[in-house]
Amino acid sequence: MSSNKETKTIMEFLSENPNVDVSKAWERCWGIQTNIIERVRERFEVEKHPSCEGRDYFTSNEHPDHGS
Repeated sequence: MSSNKETKTIMEFLSENPNVDVSKAWERCWGIQTNIIERVRERFEVEKHPSCEGRDYFTSNEHPDHGS
């Protein structure tokens, strides 16, 4: 539990509000991350480090826009 009563940890907030819909915030964050990745790839030549072998983005039938 957090020591400051005005501030809660993420886990405290989620346990008190288990049915909060954060899908809109998630979509916005995903879009921001995707835009950053695209801009970096446009500007720099990038390739995965060998230690990332087999660690690709997730895929989802429920949310086909996410992942690659």
